[in-house]
Amino acid sequence: MKKGYDPNFEMNVTTIFPGEFYATCQTELITTLLGSCISVVLIDPVNSVCGMNHFLLPGGSESKPIFPSKDGKYGIFAMVLLIEKMITLGGCKNNFQAKIFGGGSVLQTYSDYRESVPVNNIRFTLKFLSDESIPVISSDVGGIEGRKVFFVTEKQAVFVKKIKTPAVMEIKAIGEKSCVSQMAAHKTIQYQALSASI
Repeated sequence: MKKGYDPNFEMNVTTIFPGEFYATCQTELITTLLGSCISVVLIDPVNSVCGMNHFLLPGGSESKPIFPSKDGKYGIFAMVLLIEKMITLGGCKNNFQAKIFGGGSVLQTYSDYRESVPVNNIRFTLKFLSDESIPVISSDVGGIEGRKVFFVTEKQAVFVKKIKTPAVMEIKAIGEKSCVSQMAAHKTIQYQALSASI
């Protein structure tokens, strides 16, 4: 985990890496970089508590973990750890809403995608949230692209920078359209509002 300051968003930023999670009730930016991994953003809009995780493999009922440890690299533990931390910060699970990102088949073609690690990650995430009665309010998953995720906690909005090739990138804003103005000065980047619901 790395903390710093993001001059583009003009706020403190916490960057999380694979196997990590972070929850807060403060105004800040949470970021991570995804390939086949998944990040789940959880939001309690009533108590203003939110957080994000980053896991590599499901490790749940559909696939046994490689190592029998409560490691945040596995989705089953990453989800439980994030939920428990948000509750300790004053969140109420009954209020939780989820946004899902990642699961890109960055090293495979679409023909190889059906039973791949990213697909299993997506399946696990949807099943876990359904079993826990946490509604998914938006998502950006699958495909063959990587993603850089920017979560603005105050707005409860997420920006996703799609990493198509080293030369071609685009940013899509998910949720709060008003947040786009925070980066409008960067004229070299195209913005498009995206609201994807499951």
